[in-house]
Amino acid sequence: MRYWILLAVFALAMLATTTASADTHELELELKSPPEILRKPGESQDVHFMVRNNGDVTELLEYDFSGDGWAYIFFNTPSELEPGEESGLVSLRLTAPEAPAGELTLATMTVSNATTATTATFKLNLTVGWRTGAEFSGPHSINAADGLAGYAQFQLNSTSNGAQPLIFWAISGEAWQWRIQPTTWDLEAGGSMAVALDWLPPRGTFAETVGSVILAARTGSSTIAEWHFEITIAPRNELALDANSTLNIEAGKRVAVPFTIFNHGNRPLLAQVTAEVPAGWDYLGANVGAAPASGAGGVLRLTVPREAHGLTTITLHARTVDTNLTVNLTIELMVRPPPEEGANWLPYIAVGLVAAIGALVLLGGRRRRRATGPEATDDEMVVDDGGDEWEDTESPATAPEGQRRASDGTGDEADDRTGDGADDDADTGTPEDEAAGPCDEVQVETETSRTRDDESSESAFDEPLAKAQRRPSGLVRPVRLKCPGCDRRISVTRSNDEQMTECLWCSATVVVRRKSRE
Repeated sequence: MRYWILLAVFALAMLATTTASADTHELELELKSPPEILRKPGESQDVHFMVRNNGDVTELLEYDFSGDGWAYIFFNTPSELEPGEESGLVSLRLTAPEAPAGELTLATMTVSNATTATTATFKLNLTVGWRTGAEFSGPHSINAADGLAGYAQFQLNSTSNGAQPLIFWAISGEAWQWRIQPTTWDLEAGGSMAVALDWLPPRGTFAETVGSVILAARTGSSTIAEWHFEITIAPRNELALDANSTLNIEAGKRVAVPFTIFNHGNRPLLAQVTAEVPAGWDYLGANVGAAPASGAGGVLRLTVPREAHGLTTITLHARTVDTNLTVNLTIELMVRPPPEEGANWLPYIAVGLVAAIGALVLLGGRRRRRATGPEATDDEMVVDDGGDEWEDTESPATAPEGQRRASDGTGDEADDRTGDGADDDADTGTPEDEAAGPCDEVQVETETSRTRDDESSESAFDEPLAKAQRRPSGLVRPVRLKCPGCDRRISVTRSNDEQMTECLWCSATVVVRRKSRE
């Protein structure tokens, strides 16, 4: 009995000794970053934490992470910690996987001692964010014709992990017409779509012109894809030839055939114009340059043989120098025979008529001079008195001294035209004038004539003179009329009766007859 009691006491003592000598293992993790992480596919974020050894033995540490598809790397990780030791800042870099947007992963980070199976963990909420993006593919350049609509197609591939509402734009500085189809689209994650671009360059756009355009795909206010595209205008050669379809020409002549070259293309053209003519004919061609969308004229010199006659056709050929573009035009020529020699009398007849008319004019002038000369003294030329329309002569007091012939000696000699020494004008008075006598208060002034040296001067008659005053006897002051023979002015004294006087210049007899008034 006593043996068993001693054995129990020994066992209890051994158990107490073993319990008193056991080691303590304890690890603690302290998270220094938020546990929620949102990252787009391919993006990374660092998580910071610290490790503390709360046990009484040295711990050999191991690190581990579990997250569905998320990649990880540890930085600044201590391999062991003494009892009561705390590590510095440890980093865990996480990279989001290629997963649909919004995918959530509950991740665990663990620090452990593999020998003693001591561990410490914390939880992380990892979410895959929405990444926008797309890529164009297709041609970068193309040739197009001016004035004609063009078309090109492109492919847009999504690089997003979610659906994207897209808006498409065609951006260009060229004054062309642009259209992109479609204008809006919802592109699914990882999907693709076709994008079409239409254009229309203006007619007449010069060759080698390059039009640039940018295709843009936008979501919201962000541009997620761009594509640069160039359109080069190809050369376009269009030539037209125009001229009169029919011409009337004369045989044996050299004729100018005008024509016009029209350049309907989009680059300058130099055309060489030749002709296809019948045998025996000859021509001289021409080179004409025309700018784009314009015309230029020229002349083809055609030599017609003298024996040609009737209706003949020729063909004009216009060929561009650098492109060998050719256009043709047929012209009908009506060839008339040349005039026979000596048959055209019209120029001679015209010259003869002109000479005859000139001779008649000269003969008429000579006859007129003979009729109004000294040998026509006995001819009577009647001048009707126009009443008050007679021209009054100026008084001797106002006439210029050099233009008067009336003086003390010369006046009497001029008035003595009959040669009998008497004053001829004194005989022209009427009985009524003589009856007036000295009782008449109006003095009749003697008419003065200008000498031959002053015959071209009309200064004495430039200013209007006072109207002649009629005397009771019917006589008035001397007045002037034009002689019908020589158109010179002559002096007459008007009376109620018909009177006759002689022109001092042409010696023609002038009968002055008073015009009756009704």
